[in-house]
Formats: sequence, C-alpha cells, structure tokens
Amino acid sequence: MKKLILLFFLIPTLIFSQQCEEWIKQFENPEFDSEKLKSENVISKYLTYDFSELLIPNTEFLGYIGKEYQRIFLEFSSVKKNEIYTKKYTISGFSIVHNNKCDFNGYIVFT
Repeated sequence: MKKLILLFFLIPTLIFSQQCEEWIKQFENPEFDSEKLKSENVISKYLTYDFSELLIPNTEFLGYIGKEYQRIFLEFSSVKKNEIYTKKYTISGFSIVHNNKCDFNGYIVFT
C-alpha cells in the first residue's frame, strides 16, 4: 500500500518536472520569431506599473498538508507594491487547516 501511495506522489512530480524542462527549452529556443525575447522587454520598463490586483488569486488554491492530507485553504487579504523597492510586493493573508486559522505575511520579488 505504501508503494502505491508513493507512486501517486512520485509520478506527478516527475511529469511536472518534465513539463517544466520542456517549457524552459521552448522558452530559450522558441519555434517562432514572435515568441523570442526582445531586449526592449527588460523588467525596468515595467516597474512603474502596479501588478497588485493581478497577484490576488480569483480562484481557490487546492492544497493538502500533513500525513493526514488535511485540506488547506489560503486567502490573500492584501497585496501591495513596495514604494521603495519597486520589484517587491508585500502579501498578507491567512490559511485554514481543519479549525486552525493562521495569519501569514510574505513577499514576491520580480527578477
């Protein structure tokens, strides 16, 4: 039974890893010229924009935690662009597992 459970976790991980590798190869060597990276598309060009609203998920996260595979719910309560470090967005929210609610804070940095 343990081997069967291990396969359920190992196979999706391997498939996801292969998909990521294929995506990176396509990204580095695109099939069409229109998909190639352009020198004018540097991050500094986009730092004046505020992507806060785009970073707030509009669907539920699907996740499980622990040996008992308890459902974890995540909710972002705010996403704010840092005014000084324009590549950084501060995120706060909470997670719920069973009847346990925990607040969290963190950040996303665009590179």
